[in-house]
Amino acid sequence: MFLNYFKYKASYLFNRLLKAYFRMLFQTLLLKKESKKWKLYIERLQHPVGVPYAMLNAPRWNTHAFIASAGPVTINENIAIDFSEINMLCSSWTFILYKLPANVTSKVISCLDDSSLHHKVNVERGSYSIVLRCYELRYPVELPELIIDNGKVIIEKRLILDKVPVYPDKIMGKESRFYSFVHYYLHYAFRQETKSISSNLEYEYLPVGNPETTFLFGYFNRNSSVYVDISDRAGDYMVFITCYNESSFPIYSERIPVYGIDLFKSSLLTVNGTYLIRIIPLVKGLTPDVLKSCVKVKVIDGISDMNADDVRQVAVQN
Repeated sequence: MFLNYFKYKASYLFNRLLKAYFRMLFQTLLLKKESKKWKLYIERLQHPVGVPYAMLNAPRWNTHAFIASAGPVTINENIAIDFSEINMLCSSWTFILYKLPANVTSKVISCLDDSSLHHKVNVERGSYSIVLRCYELRYPVELPELIIDNGKVIIEKRLILDKVPVYPDKIMGKESRFYSFVHYYLHYAFRQETKSISSNLEYEYLPVGNPETTFLFGYFNRNSSVYVDISDRAGDYMVFITCYNESSFPIYSERIPVYGIDLFKSSLLTVNGTYLIRIIPLVKGLTPDVLKSCVKVKVIDGISDMNADDVRQVAVQN
């Protein structure tokens, strides 16, 4: 027990040191020059520090969303965007401005906004990273033109003709002793049900993602299955599940159907790890508490089946 606790403490400190180092390295490389072109997330991951940066700063990979980004770019006054085409070609989209170098969320625009699809956003002068996240995107698609400071800078449209992968195939099911140690402190906390690493386990575990997404997460032992029951307002949101091994690489990814089944059951998970369920609202006004009450989750060891009534009695809301 003492050895495991020592490993847990060492993992936490090592994670913090590496996270600070890679954040500084990535920001230094990123801020060397401005980038006035759209780049796909999978293209950014091809940089030598791309995957290490993701594994330290956003290790709960989103294996479902199309993600494109632009910047860093200096914005002195405002940015104008037309989301008309994107809005027609996907089920859900979110546009986020992050102010650098702290990477703080400055502005969020989404398909849930009541206003027009034509937006002109005033911002504080500074350097910004721009991220567009889409679910169930249909191709071909043209990423929107970004008009900065009334046309002084323009990030041109980008045409994507064919469907592109949203994550590198090589990461699915990958094992790594190094990353297992880097993330050991989290898995120890899950198993021991301790929050001594932080007053907020959500802060430690959840990725930096769409602010409108509601998350459910938890730990599973090898040879387990995750059961999910969607009990109410099924047409108002989408549900996705990703399971990760102890290295935080994905091992299982699925969109959970909201119609046509009584109960969703994942495939048999043959390693220890964690699951992360993303609930994406499709209508305005659905709070995280409401969404969590609609989706019930239970992890069952072994191959025993359970029915929907059993699952409905348990809602995992960390």
